[in-house]
Amino acid sequence: MKKLLLLGALVLSYWASAQSYFSVGTDVSGDDAPFAVDVTDLSYAISPGQDSLYVKITHAKPRPISFGFALAIDTNLNTSDGSSINQTNIANNMPNTSMNYDLLLFGYQNSFVPGIYTEAYGSSSGIPINLDFELDTVDTYFSVFRIALDDIGGNYDLNLIGFCGGFDIVSAGPSDAVPNSTYGEVRNGAIGQAEQKVSGFRTYPNPAHKVVQVEGVKDGEHILIRDTSGKVVQDLEVKDGEIELPLPLDGLYFLQQEGGKNVLKMQFQP
Repeated sequence: MKKLLLLGALVLSYWASAQSYFSVGTDVSGDDAPFAVDVTDLSYAISPGQDSLYVKITHAKPRPISFGFALAIDTNLNTSDGSSINQTNIANNMPNTSMNYDLLLFGYQNSFVPGIYTEAYGSSSGIPINLDFELDTVDTYFSVFRIALDDIGGNYDLNLIGFCGGFDIVSAGPSDAVPNSTYGEVRNGAIGQAEQKVSGFRTYPNPAHKVVQVEGVKDGEHILIRDTSGKVVQDLEVKDGEIELPLPLDGLYFLQQEGGKNVLKMQFQP
């Protein structure tokens, strides 16, 4: 279903710019069509507090009035199922056939019809699906898709390919891809790794039980534990470099330093 984005742009831009992005793919500049923006980097950020996955597509050229962007998402880590991506108009490189998509998002604008239009497609048909997502275009050198985590099943392990093209990107296909010949992997704090560290904020072990060791946070400061919807389920004070859960947790949660932007993924076992 085609949608026009007009309201909420300032709120989206604030949250999109406030994230810490992790690059998952690059592409050399100069391999796009002359009229297009020439994508160079694909990066992501996850914000459980806003129930959001942000995917940033950086481009070498400033975005013109007429443009198109696309984001292919493999939601189940099976790159061979799903649908293939139309890349008949890829400019100066071979099509990126490294994965099929389970979800394909488009955001585009035609200079004759102001406003950003969005369309989403599932893997089972060529008919648009009803999915709420947004495209932030405030900065002229990158564009950011925001997708609700709940709409992709709360899934934090994904494969991605970003694309750019003209305002007719839905019908004509993209002109450039990032990465060029493979896909970007979203593995933000993979479950089971021994420890995680973001800007000095570190927690371990993972999985954890009742006690979690915390580094980079002073005693007396607080750690928020959020569930997959972003809701704070426990607010714990750091004492002697650790937090102790008064009630056991079971499953996937997110740890955030109170007042901080960085979020760490952790599996708890009762």
